[in-house]
Amino acid sequence: MKIPYRPTLAAMLLLVVAPFSLAAQGGPSPRVRAAVQGIEAMLTSRNDSALDAFAQNSLAESYRTSFRGDSLRRHLTALRGAVGRVGSVQVRRDSAWFYLELDGQRKSTIRFSLDEPGRITSLALMAAETSRGPDSPWTGVTWESLADVVKRAEAAGLSGTIIARRNGAEVLRTAIGMSDPAAARRTALNTVYCIGSQPMDFTKTAILLLAQRGRLALDDSIGRFLGPVPADKRGITVRQLLSGGSGLVDFYHEEGKDWDSDLSWIPRDEAVRRMMASPLRFAPGTANMSSHAAYNLLAAIVEKASGQSYPDFLRKELLQPLGMTRTGFYGETLGLGLDQFAVGGGPGVVGMPNIAPNWGPTSWLVMGSGGMVSTVEDMDRYYVALAKGTLLTGEWAKMQQGRSAGAGGSQRGYFIFHVTDGAGSSVLLLTNTSGRVRNTPAMTAGLERLVLGAR
Repeated sequence: MKIPYRPTLAAMLLLVVAPFSLAAQGGPSPRVRAAVQGIEAMLTSRNDSALDAFAQNSLAESYRTSFRGDSLRRHLTALRGAVGRVGSVQVRRDSAWFYLELDGQRKSTIRFSLDEPGRITSLALMAAETSRGPDSPWTGVTWESLADVVKRAEAAGLSGTIIARRNGAEVLRTAIGMSDPAAARRTALNTVYCIGSQPMDFTKTAILLLAQRGRLALDDSIGRFLGPVPADKRGITVRQLLSGGSGLVDFYHEEGKDWDSDLSWIPRDEAVRRMMASPLRFAPGTANMSSHAAYNLLAAIVEKASGQSYPDFLRKELLQPLGMTRTGFYGETLGLGLDQFAVGGGPGVVGMPNIAPNWGPTSWLVMGSGGMVSTVEDMDRYYVALAKGTLLTGEWAKMQQGRSAGAGGSQRGYFIFHVTDGAGSSVLLLTNTSGRVRNTPAMTAGLERLVLGAR
């Protein structure tokens, strides 16, 4: 049950600052963001059920019914195929249309319009390159050239920390660029970064530890831990939350109520209430779509099954046993000076400097799916422990082993990428500049090919 990596707009830092873009005007409204997230899930999906779920949940009925027979599915399939791998994106608008300008496997522009409730009333591909040439040294990176490519990336503006292994032997462990460009402070290997959605891996480990100990079963319904739940959600199981089959919404911040989609404080019970009140994107078990909300709900189940708060459980069962002393939650200094934290490059800036200790405590808008910080060395300890079966044993360990690649990002200007072949080769990268480095999609694609081989 390894979660496959699919590059997403959210993972690649949803908005890049650009003149006349929505980002330059303070970011998109939740209505626009929800539409973009629906398009994201459709573009990165790999099965027709996801296309059907997108059509049902993101398209206005008038637009959906304007297609005859299977022409809507063919339209969405063609759109997905034309765009290819999704990389960074900027959103702009004119008086009538919104435009997604995607820079990934190909450069593409998608035009769409919305009705007042936020349903898509038109969706069309305006332009797409037929191919992308080798415009980045990452395109042909080899194990022998990796160190040189990283140096060239640093010269081009990349800052961050990297650990790479080939067949179990470490080939690179380095810090590059600036952790705080304004203060001209160089990056160190123990510099602390926001780690985007990568805490989803911690949440999965926590659930599997509880299952291994008999405190829960993966096929338990969520009602065992949450009490009475709405009829449409009674069939959701822990396994479906883990695998993307729950049908839950992706995010559940509320327009006009939450000042920020990540940082606005809400408690656990309010988060659960919102998730239970939100309409499903599909019937549980009938499709597969990424859901941050599912991992927020898993964090609540960790608390119910363990009798501990989610942060306390992670500290006791993962962080402390592995010596992950520089890993924690938003609002915490971890006993460190503020100069130990990498400053995020935006576009979202909160606090001076723009670092996690200034963002307030981790909200249940992201608990279990984000809201944490770490270092490249701490994250390396965690992934090595998974590979060796230090935390989990037997069949439980196998559920987080093997080939995988994953990425996470933040609007406040951070990015983390981890890829492993499950046999001793891996690359782990943390950066605070990816949203402003054009070659981020080429970098992640090149590193994925380096570790996993051509597909």
